Amino acid sequence: MADLTPQDIQKLARLSRLEVAEGDVDRYRAELGAVLGWMDRLGEMDLAGVEPMTRAGTADGSNQQNRLDADEPGPVLANDVVMGLAPQAMPPFFRVPKVLGEGGGA
Repeated sequence: MADLTPQDIQKLARLSRLEVAEGDVDRYRAELGAVLGWMDRLGEMDLAGVEPMTRAGTADGSNQQNRLDADEPGPVLANDVVMGLAPQAMPPFFRVPKVLGEGGGA
């Protein structure tokens, strides 16, 4: 398990904009430490001779291209209907909470 401190967990929670109760810090330390431990184990694997994967392929290993449907417009909702669904609206715009520029960097 990686050596994570309670301060590491609190910092990760703050950067992720998550609220972590003080009593849950030890549980998250253990869980995140286990994930990081698995990452360490993956890093120890011998990958000599394994070709890098440049894109997702098919399950059978063939080189068939992924099929994407054409991007064609479909039915749309009327503007007044959409505005009625918004928690806060300033027609013709939606009001959303500010998420950038709040300070509190890393």
